[in-house]
Amino acid sequence: ETRSKITWNEQLKKLQNGSGLIVSVKDRVSNKLVGAAFFNITKDEAIYASAAYKRNLFPMPIGHGVQGTIINYLKKNQLRFYILGRKTDSFHETSNKEKQIEYFKSGFTKNIVRKPRYIWNK
Repeated sequence: ETRSKITWNEQLKKLQNGSGLIVSVKDRVSNKLVGAAFFNITKDEAIYASAAYKRNLFPMPIGHGVQGTIINYLKKNQLRFYILGRKTDSFHETSNKEKQIEYFKSGFTKNIVRKPRYIWNK
């Protein structure tokens, strides 16, 4: 399991009330699901919340198609902002996986806004 049932239920609620959207990807030949991304939606913005793709297809640019689809959705529905996630700074350790995800996301934006993260040590 990648997340708790509580978060799965929260995503379902968002889909049902229109504040969530899923973009899914199917294999053209087998018609099997090979990936999906979940987005939180407001009247002004979409927020890239999470995604999962069939691991053996990772060399393929599946996520790029999903990004293109959501960007077209934003334009069609006149949403003003698309938030892809955070960009870490050099002060915090980042795993190789997180660095690859940040690199992927940075290809879909012209603006990167740094958001400070504070960690309080007791």
